[in-house]
Amino acid sequence: GLGGVKEATIPLYSEETGKGIKGSVLKVAVANGLWNAKKLISAMMKHPDYKYDFVEVMACPGGCIGGAGQPRSKNKDILGKRLDMIYKLDKNLPIRRSHENPTVKAFYERYLKQYGSDVAHKILHVD
Repeated sequence: GLGGVKEATIPLYSEETGKGIKGSVLKVAVANGLWNAKKLISAMMKHPDYKYDFVEVMACPGGCIGGAGQPRSKNKDILGKRLDMIYKLDKNLPIRRSHENPTVKAFYERYLKQYGSDVAHKILHVD
């Protein structure tokens, strides 16, 4: 959806694969637009039990797809249609996750050695 704040709790362990960290979850929130980000931050400050491991703030409604660099339309339904098409196209792509991309895999193998390595951390993170 395009409105408000969305929340999710994601288990970090898969019973199916046996991979991950048993008993751990990642709690995330997405604020759609700066007004909703302000409301989320206010709620987090007032209620200490509102804790997230990750919060994404999309300044433009719908994220970058609804941003100033996109074509404008007088049709208020166009953003929803644009989002639907992006999701439909993405669903049919052969590679949908960055860690499954052969180029990313080759980069890790050649330069970063492994996920979470000191080299990966130094190159991919900022202080």
